[in-house]
Amino acid sequence: MSFFPFDNEDEDDGLEYNGDIEKLVADYESRKKDEYSASELLFIFRFYSLQELSNEGGMSINRIKHVLVEGISQFAYMSVFAIHMAEVCITEKNYRIARQYIQEALAYSPMDSLLQLFQTILLSIEGKKVKANSLLRDILSKIINEPETLEEMMEVLMFHKQLDLAKPVFEKCLEQNVAVEHILETFYQLNGDQESMKKVLPMAEAVLDKDPYNAESWFMLGGIFNELKNTERAEWAFDYSCTISEQFFEARVGYLEAIYQNEKYSVFIEKFDIAKQEFGDALMAPLKGLYAWSHFEIEDVDKARKTYRKILKNYPKDNESWYSLGLTYHYQQKYSQAIPLLENAYRIAPGEPDYGVVLAAAYFGTREYEKANNLYDTLSDQFPENPEIWIDWSTCVYETGTPDEALMIIEAGLKHIPYSVGLMYRMGALCYLVRQKETGLFIMANALQINPEEHILMFKFAPELKKSTAILKLIAEYTNPKL
Repeated sequence: MSFFPFDNEDEDDGLEYNGDIEKLVADYESRKKDEYSASELLFIFRFYSLQELSNEGGMSINRIKHVLVEGISQFAYMSVFAIHMAEVCITEKNYRIARQYIQEALAYSPMDSLLQLFQTILLSIEGKKVKANSLLRDILSKIINEPETLEEMMEVLMFHKQLDLAKPVFEKCLEQNVAVEHILETFYQLNGDQESMKKVLPMAEAVLDKDPYNAESWFMLGGIFNELKNTERAEWAFDYSCTISEQFFEARVGYLEAIYQNEKYSVFIEKFDIAKQEFGDALMAPLKGLYAWSHFEIEDVDKARKTYRKILKNYPKDNESWYSLGLTYHYQQKYSQAIPLLENAYRIAPGEPDYGVVLAAAYFGTREYEKANNLYDTLSDQFPENPEIWIDWSTCVYETGTPDEALMIIEAGLKHIPYSVGLMYRMGALCYLVRQKETGLFIMANALQINPEEHILMFKFAPELKKSTAILKLIAEYTNPKL
């Protein structure tokens, strides 16, 4: 899918420029000719749109508009220029101007289905769903045996995230055997929000109902389930893809990653070894970190560490492997051995807050309190809206016997993240522990109003709070109101 979806760049579309495109653009910018043909203007437009994609040149969007205006003024009867201009205006949320270009083009081509489609998109964007759906039904009723038009319509609607409008077009595509898998695949790769994935899922399933032996479609379905955080179904879909096409490497990777996410570590190790025999060590290298951690999870710690060290011998700047190797010691409270490994990870990737948090906790474990506090202070400046930093810092400080200082840290965190339930529960617990019981109960009540299920966080931090009748009664008011 291109920057402007209507501008398909298929090799067989008859619009491949045979000359020097950069020279054509330079001639255009210096106005070597008074007029340029429609095809030349389209080639120039494509050049500028590719610049916009690669963030080159800065002024490419203005150049795009300039060449499209020239195209519209010289070739008003050609809808392609108006459609491209409408796409530009929509990306800029200038819907009134987009509608103006579409309406002017419709005066020349009133039966152009793609121009009419942009009318439906603009109506939908403005919340006029009933009118948009009615117009779309009218457009579709007039399209008979026009697979290319249907494909273009589907691509445009998906590009502009008009999934409700895309549904009837998709159904029409299925009826006329129009291949749209590539459009769905591009969409899910570019858009990972849950709401969009829920709407794309039935389309992907319908594609498979029509052709259940398509490995690519099963792979796409697995990817969609991944985006929906349904790793069990992702594993199932990737498994089918691998079964249909045993040499489909990407599907095998998806399958292995899903097994790992489902915490089937022994199975992952077994399947990884098989895949390594089939695809070779080099291709499987990106998954070796998961392979190493899977051994740690099944308590084969020596194998896990040996695997990480082999990875680091070949990739000494692999920050994730340094971090994970450090964790194998950190989780066993072998902080002195963990620290140099965690320091390497943090030095390579200081932008990863987890690396710093675990390193600071390891410093506390070796009683290097000044180092730990300095690191937490740096992290809190760098990532002030990360609640885990403030919570971990306060935990470490509290365990050194300074609860008042721990409370001050949480208060500082709440100034940056005032509605963090985790920080609110921690502050309520700390207030209660330092004998500010009324304040603590008040803060707990506020947290319970937002998310009562998270109250368990207090008990993980301070199990002794379970003995407080006042706290238990307060929690019951929000979790068991009938009591």
